[in-house]
Amino acid sequence: MLFRSGYYLHDSWWHAAFGPGGNVPHQLPDARWETGSHGCVGIPVPDAARLYAWVQLGSPVIIVR
Repeated sequence: MLFRSGYYLHDSWWHAAFGPGGNVPHQLPDARWETGSHGCVGIPVPDAARLYAWVQLGSPVIIVR
């Protein structure tokens, strides 16, 4: 879901950790590394599906850091 030109809310099946610090490269508890975001907001797949089914076109999006 587009929220700003070139930036989206979308599923991130390739990520294992979400939340604070997920936007920058970070190390997981099992010592693997994950890349950060390039501006999009990654969401676990089930949450993205639920949000996509619920939100209406044109709904405002407020990103809180």
